[in-house]
Amino acid sequence: MNTSSERPAIIFLHIPKSGGTTMHTIIERQYPPDRIFTIDGQRVPQSIAEFKALPAATRARLQVLKGHMAFGLHAWLPQPATYFTLLRHPVERAISHYYHILRSPHHTHHAAVAGGKMDLQAFVEAGVSRIVDNGQVRALAAAEETPYGQCTAAMLAQAEANIAAAFDLVGLTERFDETLVLLKQRYGWRIGAYRRQNIGANRPPSADVPPAAWRLLEELNQFDIQLYEQAAARLDQAVARGGARFAVDVRRLQWRNALRSRYRQLALRLRSI
Repeated sequence: MNTSSERPAIIFLHIPKSGGTTMHTIIERQYPPDRIFTIDGQRVPQSIAEFKALPAATRARLQVLKGHMAFGLHAWLPQPATYFTLLRHPVERAISHYYHILRSPHHTHHAAVAGGKMDLQAFVEAGVSRIVDNGQVRALAAAEETPYGQCTAAMLAQAEANIAAAFDLVGLTERFDETLVLLKQRYGWRIGAYRRQNIGANRPPSADVPPAAWRLLEELNQFDIQLYEQAAARLDQAVARGGARFAVDVRRLQWRNALRSRYRQLALRLRSI
């Protein structure tokens, strides 16, 4: 477990529907619980207020701040801090969010979406949730309150500037293992086998999404798509710099996960006998 107080605090900016739940569990294996503050995803404004209200000495002892937030909470840490985050393909992320609402009766938008029998395209056209309108640029530019459909190139530029100034890494959900190995190298983490969490079970395969809805989401999320493509290019460069050793580390992690999955399946079969 990492107990060093010499490194900057790490801020995991968890963008919804990007694989962050799995990342939370991995982070919690690396640091003592009293050195972590997690923004509660069910009550984000209140939880952020509670973080800000902590005594400065308590905030100064934190090694990790993580959770749903926009860029900027580093200003409330007395010590130096660095960020990392995960991006997901914007269309896939928006679709995942729609189906998350459908399967979550207590979600703020469930009644409007499920009760109104909105399909995916109607959901996007109605502007129900800003999360599906360039939500990743919004979070990284600290512009989450921008009205639906009014994101700008200036917001994308601000997000990129914040990444350049304050982020160690912008990983990708679709390249989770490569991202984990980079985090291991940068932060000295111990990464073993892990189980993916909070995977939506009710969404159809991407190939079954109506083409018109897919195109609509591409048009709406043009800035998120540019952000994602730029992050993918940077990740390609980081992986290339790692060379053969990096590739071996990724394969080792994937082998451990495959082995863990086989053991788990065997255990489930034995329980059913």
